Amino acid sequence: MPTLNETRIQYVIDTFWLVYVETGKTEFGYGDRLKGGVNIFNSGTNVFETRNLIPESNWTRREWAGRNIPFPFVNHPEKILEKTDTGVKIHFDLFAGAFFFLSGWQEFVIPERDSYGRFSYSSSFQARNGTLAVPVVNYYFDVLAEAIGLATGEKPQIRSHGGKFLAFLSHDIDICKSGWKGGSKWALQTWKWHIPFLNLAGKLFGKDPWFNFSEILRKEKARGLTSTFYFLCRKGWIGNMPHADFDISDSSIRKVMEEVAEAGGEVAMHGSRGAHEELEKFQADLKLFNRKTAGNRFHFLNFDIRKTPKLLEEAGMDYDATLGFSERPGFRNGICHPFFLYDLQSDRQTRVLEIPLNVMDSTFAETKYLGTSPEKARDFIREVATETKKFKGCISILWHNTHFSPQKFGGWGEVYWEMAEELSAGGARFVTAKEIHQLFASGTKDNG
Repeated sequence: MPTLNETRIQYVIDTFWLVYVETGKTEFGYGDRLKGGVNIFNSGTNVFETRNLIPESNWTRREWAGRNIPFPFVNHPEKILEKTDTGVKIHFDLFAGAFFFLSGWQEFVIPERDSYGRFSYSSSFQARNGTLAVPVVNYYFDVLAEAIGLATGEKPQIRSHGGKFLAFLSHDIDICKSGWKGGSKWALQTWKWHIPFLNLAGKLFGKDPWFNFSEILRKEKARGLTSTFYFLCRKGWIGNMPHADFDISDSSIRKVMEEVAEAGGEVAMHGSRGAHEELEKFQADLKLFNRKTAGNRFHFLNFDIRKTPKLLEEAGMDYDATLGFSERPGFRNGICHPFFLYDLQSDRQTRVLEIPLNVMDSTFAETKYLGTSPEKARDFIREVATETKKFKGCISILWHNTHFSPQKFGGWGEVYWEMAEELSAGGARFVTAKEIHQLFASGTKDNG
């Protein structure tokens, strides 16, 4: 019977135990009948051998933990989970479903890409099924945890980091020296005639409305926040993609990096176009960055599931923080926790931890994406935060330095500060990406 191979099954099991605290030896049967064990339905699917998607006809919507969830290959008309005389049965192919999302399988087999070379939300399973705001894999894992509890008498608990869910705040630094120009253009378009004169005067004295790092750091410190700053390594345009308006080696930028580090934040690399698919380009970016970094996020969220996981591992990265959709907030890989990337070409788990991106300012502000208002953006963010908190996961939020400026991006800075305060009031623990890697990948048992 065609099925997932042992490597892929173990990847799903390892990811489950990355999220949950191990309770001792638990036996899993994949289509087997284990006395007293957890028996998971084996659909015998051959989609992973033939490099196809799981057909839409093989997905069934069922209620679990208060949400309507898509389950693959359900083999019972009513039950998802059942305790029997021979053990506990899970009546859907949990391994196939979880692997489908975690590995990025849909990106591997769907060839369509947007004008920037990205796998787009519109091509995704989540777009067709309206489930991007639902961490589907976490619900699968909740089924598995319930089954383990029924089989062993001890249900595994989600790994708790200080009893809280995690909040990862980050800033991609793409442009910071052209606010005088971009802000002035916006001001003229909106009949704010005095602003261009103020911007020009500021420019003459070396001040720019988008060079606002000290203000961001000061306000974050006042609120007890910590964040990670990703600095773009290349200047100008590469193909159809704008890059930095500054030189990464400029003394003013290096000074900002030191300010971030002194404030307890993290400085990391923002890989340029092409660096996600060619190791030589990534290494060239590292050389330009010229500073030790544990991780990276790619510019414009470029990521090639066929090449990037292996590339990041070969480059010596501990983590990546790219995987999210520009067009919508939510869970691109169906999980609200960090997880290890899977190299589908070599069919193995890598040692690179992925911290998936859930929320980005540009998603809401730019008309080519959602193009919504700050007020409506708050509702989207709360939906993602609610799901993340439910599973004590990690919400990853990207806010560009430009979006803290009232010039062109008025109202978006307030969304960030209000969002951070709501997360704090809700019990979030704020961490940098490097700290997340230490929690999830170093074997730290921070379960209190």
